[in-house]
Amino acid sequence: MCFRSASYFWPISDNMRIVVYRAGALGDTLLTFPSLAALHKQWPAARITLICRADVHALALASGLVDRTWSHALPEWMCLFDNGVAPSDLARETFGGVDLALIWAADAGGEVASQLRALGVQQTLVAEPPPQAGSRRHAALQLLDSLAPLGLLTPTDLIELSASLPKIRWPQEAQDEADGEWERLQGELAGRPAVAIHPGSGGARKRWPPGQFAALIRSLRRDYAPVLIAGPQDVEVVAQVTVEAGATPTVRDLSVAGLAACLSQCQFFVGNDAGVTHLASLLGVSTIALFGPTDPAIWAPLGPRVVMLQSATGRMEDLLPEEVLAAIARWDLTPQTSSPMGEGEPDGD
Repeated sequence: MCFRSASYFWPISDNMRIVVYRAGALGDTLLTFPSLAALHKQWPAARITLICRADVHALALASGLVDRTWSHALPEWMCLFDNGVAPSDLARETFGGVDLALIWAADAGGEVASQLRALGVQQTLVAEPPPQAGSRRHAALQLLDSLAPLGLLTPTDLIELSASLPKIRWPQEAQDEADGEWERLQGELAGRPAVAIHPGSGGARKRWPPGQFAALIRSLRRDYAPVLIAGPQDVEVVAQVTVEAGATPTVRDLSVAGLAACLSQCQFFVGNDAGVTHLASLLGVSTIALFGPTDPAIWAPLGPRVVMLQSATGRMEDLLPEEVLAAIARWDLTPQTSSPMGEGEPDGD
């Protein structure tokens, strides 16, 4: 584990200010949630600011993990990584006088830590984000390992981590967004329990072929109502699945918080190694995660009911629909007689 930080950390008051920076895709960001929970547990009165992808802000705030959020994509943060860029007013406001800045970013030369100290940060901890070279330790545990200089007691393995996962909540407007989708789909669900299917992924090599997804959907229709999940990047692959599977209810372009509310009401979820799969599992939804070339030892979704299925050849096309159906059968899920409506976990604010 690579740290760029002070050689020691002096005692920190309970009421301190912490800034956490974590850039990355949806799954990368969600795997940071256990570390945020560990910080919150250690210092419950601390005021934590999270700089990450903007679409996760609502979940982090509603779940009580942080108090303030900013998008990592703002140009105001460039001064952290380029000492030729003058500090922005936002960077000065956010980091000035902060007790602790925790930055997951490459910083081989120590420039980021130096810039943070120049902004007035009292203590800095800069750590290389996962995956660490040569390590097969889970990404969430690698992130938690980086908190060691702070003296936190953190989970040491996935079993312990699974028992300490934060409760994910969302704002009421996200619940309303999900309820509106379920109301729209009621006629297509026909009273059958909904199961979520997400055929997308950030990389083509990580995607199960549309034909396999279509075969799975056709088989599931005997007992369930498969519902396709489609984000802005999934238009083409969802269209391919629909061509082969026939007309299938589809939830499109929800906010991440709205999607969380939607997924939480599904009987189970099937998806590739992608951010939506991490979201479903972290919500506690029974999740089947399909892996090919990537390593589930590092990237497995976190949650109490997760099954990883990996192609023996590393090629997604060699993973058969029958293997997924067998995994579902082992859960011994009894289909419910009613479709989801209004059974979410909003924060109540």
